[in-house]
Amino acid sequence: MYSKIFAIAFAAAYLPTAFAADCTLGCKYLENNRWVSVSKSANIGDTLYIMGHSTKIGRGCKPETTEWSDAEIYSW
Repeated sequence: MYSKIFAIAFAAAYLPTAFAADCTLGCKYLENNRWVSVSKSANIGDTLYIMGHSTKIGRGCKPETTEWSDAEIYSW
């Protein structure tokens, strides 16, 4: 019985990382009055940081927030 509980607890702890997708997101930020484009990589559930802003990466690699006054995530 304890081995089943351990197996379930172990699977529950590691299941989210087993299906974590490597997401590549297109980002741009304002620097010296010009937009600079970059790509950033993250996994589902990670927090992505860009120009002092942060957003969590959700299902389908979609970020929770995509626009700020001086930065934007335009593709995922």
